[in-house]
Amino acid sequence: MSYVAAILRQEGAKGVFYITGADDTGLAAWFYLRVPPLKRDTFRKLPLDEKLDLTEWGQVLKSGYGRHSTQKVRDEMQTLYGFKHQTTAAEG
Repeated sequence: MSYVAAILRQEGAKGVFYITGADDTGLAAWFYLRVPPLKRDTFRKLPLDEKLDLTEWGQVLKSGYGRHSTQKVRDEMQTLYGFKHQTTAAEG
């Protein structure tokens, strides 16, 4: 599961991005992707509706199915990578 059509992309510390959208089968999925410094500017400018092979952009640190990651995963990402989530209206 590394292809995604993103609907949300948040950037955190250490080049880690939180991406939600649909995987290549159309199921709701979320990903934490660490993008190397040389690719970050280009990655930031990609359209959100473009289907991406995330492994071409960096290392998938964690992924799963559903609209959003669990609080346990969010806490882990904050501890390991300093990633702090921005709350969206969809998450309440």
